[in-house]
Amino acid sequence: MIIGGYSIDYEKRTWILTYLEGDEFLINEGPSMTIARREHACAFDAKNQQVIVAGGGYPWTDSMESLDLSSPGSLWKMGPRLPFKVFGHQLIFHEKLETILFIGGYNYDALNYSEEIHKMERNGTWTKFELMSLITPRRYFVALSVPSNSWTC
Repeated sequence: MIIGGYSIDYEKRTWILTYLEGDEFLINEGPSMTIARREHACAFDAKNQQVIVAGGGYPWTDSMESLDLSSPGSLWKMGPRLPFKVFGHQLIFHEKLETILFIGGYNYDALNYSEEIHKMERNGTWTKFELMSLITPRRYFVALSVPSNSWTC
């Protein structure tokens, strides 16, 4: 999927890429999110089969602390609010915890970079990890969930 972004204005549109064969893809416009966004984060929740888009967008609107959810073939709907207004952060699906992790970014409420890591609870609330955080607060980074048996240190 291609989700939101900025071209002439903030986008709420999505596009779905379907692989055909070789180097051929079919691109169709998908359902629009509830709020236009850029500098947002996305993840696929494999347990609940949902695409999650969070944060980013206009500082003066709800997009920076809101969450959009969509399952394949359905429209977007609003999800639980983020702990603070944010952009430049990351979301990942953690397979062992079977949940979404919300990591770092620029905390627009506190006007600083965040080192916080939060997990989405089953009831839709966010819980901050008290004993785990980024060593250096940051925004505009990449986070990737890699199986623990893939790397040794």
